[in-house]
Amino acid sequence: MLFELDKRLEGDSHLAVTHKHIQIRLADDTRYFWVILVPAITRDQDIKFVSEIHDLPAPVAADLWSISSYISKWLKTYTKADKINIAALGNVVNQLHIHIVARHRSDIAWPAPIWGHGAMEPLENSERDRRLALLQDWYKQASGII
Repeated sequence: MLFELDKRLEGDSHLAVTHKHIQIRLADDTRYFWVILVPAITRDQDIKFVSEIHDLPAPVAADLWSISSYISKWLKTYTKADKINIAALGNVVNQLHIHIVARHRSDIAWPAPIWGHGAMEPLENSERDRRLALLQDWYKQASGII
């Protein structure tokens, strides 16, 4: 079975780049610089996507954590974040995806989790394009080490 991205993830984020089998996506929310990693693999021929981290093949899991670490470090430095939040919830969107969010003491939800604090505020096209370009530039620089 071919990989299919959950419609909610597709509607709420933009693909920046794919590293091996992991999509690096930008969340469409102006309130936070928010990256979503999605392993673009299927579990078996009957399942369109992986839903749990422990279901990933070991090399994909290693790539996922490596990318997560490198993006987190870059995002913290670039945004001057007070904290980087990393989460894999899956209660609403069952497809495995990792959220990496730059948090600031001044943000609307601080210090609580970002979920449940208002609705997503879509990025203006120019800001979306700027952030996507930043992620793509980061990837070009980091692709030799991740």
